[in-house]
Parts: sequence; structure tokens; C-alpha cells
Amino acid sequence: MQLEIVFLRRALKDLRGLPKSDRDRVLERLQAYAADPDNPRHAVLAPVGAAPTCRLRVGDWRVLFDRNGGRIEVRGVRHRPEAYR
Repeated sequence: MQLEIVFLRRALKDLRGLPKSDRDRVLERLQAYAADPDNPRHAVLAPVGAAPTCRLRVGDWRVLFDRNGGRIEVRGVRHRPEAYR
């Protein structure tokens, strides 16, 4: 099941601020997750508590997104310490 990836404005701004090599890695991992979301190797953590956002780990970067049916709405890409604030 292929999921559609939708980037919110903030996520696009975050991606533009990343170094090219990191940006390419983030996009590659996100596309791999969208192609096979049930594969456990992606290590996506589901929301905890009141936080509605899932988290995908890509090195020191965290991709924050919501999964609504057949869509992934990417909310942001943050460096590891910033993602947990």
C-alpha cells in the first residue's frame, strides 16, 4: 500500500534548511516508509499521550508527521534535541 506524502509549509522550510546530503537521506527514508508503512525496520514511533504526531528517525534528524488514512502529512523535520521539546 503506497501512501501519499504531503508537506506542510513548515516542513518544506525545515527541509530547505538541511544540508543537501541530509535532505536527500530524509526524503529517501520518507519515500521508503510511504512505499511500505508496515515494515518494522522503519522504526516509526506512534504518538504518546496527547501528541498527535508520529516520528521517523533519520540519523540525528526526526521527521514529525501525521498519518491519516492513505496520507502522510509531514509537519516538520527537526534535529534530535529540538524534536523532543
